[in-house]
Parts: sequence; C-alpha cells; structure tokens
Amino acid sequence: MEDKELYQHLLGLKTPWTVKEVKLNVQAEEIAVQVNHPRGTKFCCPECQRELPCYDHGEERRWRHVDSCQFKTILIAQVPRVNCPEHGDVSPAYVKATKQCIPLAESKIVHDIFHVMQLANKAVDNVRKAEHRQLKGEGDDQLMGSKYLWLTSYENLTSSQVERFESLCTLSLETGRAWSYKELLRDLWAHETEAEAKSFFKQWYNRVIHTKLEPMKELAHTLKERIDNIVTYCTHGITNSVAEGINSKIMSIKRRAGGFRNRENFKTAIFFYCGGLDLHTR
Repeated sequence: MEDKELYQHLLGLKTPWTVKEVKLNVQAEEIAVQVNHPRGTKFCCPECQRELPCYDHGEERRWRHVDSCQFKTILIAQVPRVNCPEHGDVSPAYVKATKQCIPLAESKIVHDIFHVMQLANKAVDNVRKAEHRQLKGEGDDQLMGSKYLWLTSYENLTSSQVERFESLCTLSLETGRAWSYKELLRDLWAHETEAEAKSFFKQWYNRVIHTKLEPMKELAHTLKERIDNIVTYCTHGITNSVAEGINSKIMSIKRRAGGFRNRENFKTAIFFYCGGLDLHTR
C-alpha cells in the first residue's frame, strides 16, 4: 500500500477529498499530508447547505492531526469557498441580520467592491460560456482557453495575453461587449458622492438592461436592488481589504506554529503580532 493510499485510510478522507502528497521531515519529526479535491467539485453553503460550485480557495491552512508514532501529522489544504446568493456579503439575509443588530445600519452597510465585481466577473464568464458553446457548434473555437483573459485586470495580463486579448476585442463578440460593461462598472467607485454614483449607475443600468446579454441583465437587476448599500462607499470609503489583510496575517501565525491546541495561546499570539505593540527599548 502506497503512502497516499495509507493516509487516505488513516485520515478517514471521503470523496471528494484525496491525499495528493505525503512528505516526511525527519529533522522536524513531522509528516505533512497535502489533500485536495477535483476541479468542478461542489460544496455546501455552511448556512443553508445549498450545494454550490467552488469559485476559489482561501489561503493554505494546516491542522495538527493524530501523531503517526513519534511524528507529528500535519494536514494541509486550501479551504474551498462558495458564493451563496442567499448568505454572501451582498445577500438579503446578510443585510437583514445587520439591520437587526446595528443601529442605523441602513446607512452603514457597504457592499464590498470585491464582491460586487466578483458578481460582474461571473456574469461575463456566463456570457463567454454560452457564446463559446454556440461558436464551437459552428466549428469556431476562437474563445477556447480565453476565460482568464476576460476575468483578469488588463494591467495584470502578460504581453502575450495582451496580444491575444486585443485580437479578440476586434471581433464582434458578445463576450467583448459584456466585458466592456463590466469594466465600465468600475467607474462607479470613482465618484465622490452617493448622488453622483447613483446617477452613473442609472446610466449604466439603462445601457445594460436594453441588451440581449441575459447574465449581464441579471447582474444589473441584482445591483439595482442593492445600490443604496453599494454607493455608501462614497461616504465611508471602506473595503474589506484591511480585514482580509489581518485574517491573512492570523493564518500565517497559525501556519508558522503548526496550529494551536490551546485557544487562549492562539489569541495571545494574535494580539502579540497584530496588536500594534511598541517593542522598542526606551
């Protein structure tokens, strides 16, 4: 029995999780077991248990498992994330819960730019998928392998990707139109006041809603329902980036320690590294 098969049984892993790699570090007296899942695997929303496709993963995490003889067993995996329409950051359930718990929440909720643009990227990708199926049926594979060209920021494309992307943009593709509407939406957050942002969105909405791009029209309807708490960014100027940065640092602390069995020790480490302590001698 191979190492991977052995640890598949020892860890009690079930589909879709499988052992990808087993590494022995004799000096550190540690066995690292890397696990993953196949592409296309669906996972359940932790709130409503709705089965949804995995859209990305959190940072790699490490868990201490039962020791293998004198060696520590460390389980390593990237936690899959799903975008639940009912319990995500821009969901009605999230807004309702916030309004129940926070005074004057209506004017304090700010739907994060990242999550709004994530919905926009998903709409563009759905347009691409439908158009690719249609073109492929006609023997045209020009959209083959172009997914990330439409989802990656233009400034982050490599020179070869830019060349192909610009070539695709010269064609009369529905995907190209959807992408242009998505990019135009980014200007929403450049306005200084909520009134200006709403005026811009109204124009954007009217342009999109009169197209035949159904995924983009669904996006427009979704954003219209939540626009009051999207344009509040103009007043508060906040995003989730600080919280995401702190969370990333906390996960780094946990990885370096190989996990914490004692919650209080973990909290102490978080306060020590993230609490802004002044450790300079005086």
